[in-house]
Amino acid sequence: MLKRIKVHDQHEGEIFVQTKRHTPSNMPMIVSNMISDDMPDQHSEFFTHLSYFAISTIDIDGRPWATIIVGSPTTLIRAISEMELNISAVLPKDDPFLSSIINTVNSPYRSFAGIGVDFSNRRRNKVAGFIATSNIVNDTLNMSLLTNENVGNCPKYITIRKLEYCKRNPQTAADYRNTDRISFNQECLDIINQASTIFLATRHTSTMSDNTSDLGINHRGGYPGFVRTYEENGHTYIVIPDYSGNRFYQSLGNIETDRVAGIVFPCFTSGDMLHVTGIAENIYDDEAECIMPRITLITRIKLTGYVWIKEGLNLKLIGPEQYSPYNPPIRYLATELEKMGKPSTVSTRNAKLIEIKKLTKLISRFTFELDEKVSFKPGGYVILDFAHLIPQTYQHMNNNNPQSLNDDYIRTWTISSSPPFNSNTNTFDATNQISCTIKHLPKGMISSLLHSQSNDQKSPLSCKFLGVGGEFTCFDNTNQTPQKLLFIAAGIGITPLLAMFEAVSQTKQKTDIVVLFSGRGDEIDLLKDFISSPLVSTITMFDSTGANTSKSFQVVNRRIQSDDFLNVSDLMNRQVYLCGPTQFMVDISSWLNQTGLKSEQIKTESFFF
Repeated sequence: MLKRIKVHDQHEGEIFVQTKRHTPSNMPMIVSNMISDDMPDQHSEFFTHLSYFAISTIDIDGRPWATIIVGSPTTLIRAISEMELNISAVLPKDDPFLSSIINTVNSPYRSFAGIGVDFSNRRRNKVAGFIATSNIVNDTLNMSLLTNENVGNCPKYITIRKLEYCKRNPQTAADYRNTDRISFNQECLDIINQASTIFLATRHTSTMSDNTSDLGINHRGGYPGFVRTYEENGHTYIVIPDYSGNRFYQSLGNIETDRVAGIVFPCFTSGDMLHVTGIAENIYDDEAECIMPRITLITRIKLTGYVWIKEGLNLKLIGPEQYSPYNPPIRYLATELEKMGKPSTVSTRNAKLIEIKKLTKLISRFTFELDEKVSFKPGGYVILDFAHLIPQTYQHMNNNNPQSLNDDYIRTWTISSSPPFNSNTNTFDATNQISCTIKHLPKGMISSLLHSQSNDQKSPLSCKFLGVGGEFTCFDNTNQTPQKLLFIAAGIGITPLLAMFEAVSQTKQKTDIVVLFSGRGDEIDLLKDFISSPLVSTITMFDSTGANTSKSFQVVNRRIQSDDFLNVSDLMNRQVYLCGPTQFMVDISSWLNQTGLKSEQIKTESFFF
C-alpha cells in the first residue's frame, strides 16, 4: 500500500498558541521530533488490545465530528503493519462519523484522527492519517487506516474506570446536524454535566501543501461539570477551560487556523452519546477571565449541529470511577457565579497581614487589614489572591503534588472573626479587618507561605483581596438567631462556627448552644472560646487519638457515631450548623435525618471556590 509522506513541522496556529502561552522557543522542534511516521511496536500492541477507540473525521461541509467505536467484547483493531490498522465495528446508523464515511465511501485517503485510551491504567496514544478503504458489510463498518502520525500522551486528567462490552439498542433522540439555533433539553445538559471524559476533534487545512494538513482528536478530562454551557441570543455555546498539559497545543493550534471543532460526550452509565460540532475559538487572558474567572485560556464553541443517540455506546461502566488527582476544581462561568452571588470580577484591592496568633501546633489565626471596609455575614468567607507572590514555573507532571500544576494561588477561607455588631441599629457594621483560622498543610503552597510569616517581619505580606460572600450563618435577615443551636464541626471546619459564636456573643441574644466537635490532639484548643460561656450548655469532643482529657467538658476517645445524637438535649427543636469534610457532612446529615430531624433544620457549609 502506498504510504503518504507527512511533514511533522508544527504549523502557524500551534506556534501562535505556544507564543501566547510563553513556551520555550524550541518547543516546535521538540514536538516534531516526538511524532513518528510509523507506529512503534508498543503502540501497535496497545491498539490491538483495545476494544474501544475514539476517532474523528470531517463531514461534507468540512466540520469535525468525533465518536467512540466499539468492537466485539475483545476485538476491534488489528495492527497489520507499522503503518496500517484495520478496524471493524458496528455503529448506530445516525452516528455522524459513520454518516461522514458513508457519504464519501469511495473517496480515497479521507483524513482521520484517532486516540486510544486504556481507562484501566490511564495510558493513551494518538494516531492520525488516512482512511485508505472503507465498506459496510452486514451493518459492520470495516476500515483500513493508513497512519503517518503517531505520538504518545501523558495520563493526566484521565478517569480510571472499568468498562465491559454491552450490546445496547441505539435510538436517535435528536438529529440537528445543520442548524445553529440549538437549545439543549435537560437530558442533553445532564450528559454534558456528568462527563469527566470528552474527545475534542479539530482540523488544520494547510495553505502550503496537502501533506501538512491533518485532523486531530484529543482527550479532555476533569471532574464532572468541567465543561460549561450557556445560551445567548438563541445560540448554544460550550466552554472548555485549558488545563496545564504538555504545551504542544495541537488541538488549540488547529482551532486557531480553522476555527471549527467537534466533541463527543459519552455517558458510560447509560450508554448515551452526544455528538456536537461548531465554530470554535480560543480566548486568552483578560477576555477569557471575563467569561470564566481565574482561567486565562478557554476554548469556546458555538454549536452548529448536534446528534444525540441514546444507548449509542456498547460499553457498560462496572463499579466506581477514580478521578485523576490532577483534576483542578470546577471553574464556573462569570454569569453562573453572579447567579450564585459569588464575586466574578478581578479586583485591585489589597489585604495586608497584620497579626498572627498561634492556636495549635499546625493552626494559626491570621488577621488581614483591607484597603476598604466590607460587609459580610458571620460565617462568611473571603477570597484572596496570592499569585503575585509565587514564582510561576511550569511542570509537566508532579505526582507528589498533582494539584500544584493548575494552582491559580487564589484561596477561599472562612472568616473566623465576626464583623462588629451595632446595638443601636441592630446591624453588623462594615469592617476593614478580618481573621482566618488556617491549618498548615505540608503540600499547601499558600498555607506554608502564611505559616512562615511572623509578627515582627519588616515587610508584612500583602495579597490581593477579591471579595467576600457566603450564606452559611445562623443569623436571619433581621439579625436574629434561633433560640436553640447545635454546632457540629470536624477539625478546621469549626472556623465559621467560631465567627457565629463571636457574633451571637456580641448581640447578647438568649441562645442555647450545644457543640459537638471531632478533632485530634491539640485541636482541643480550638474550643477555648466556648468554655465557660453562658450561651453554651454542652461541649463534647470526639478524639480517636485518646490524647485528651478535660475537666470543663466531655472528651470521648473515639470517632463520632450516629447514637451520639440521641444524647443531645432537645434535639428536635434545634437548628443545626454543620461544617467539615464532605463525607463527614454527608454522614452527619444522614444520621440527623434518622433521628427525625427535618432536612430544613440542617445547614451545611459549602462554596464553589
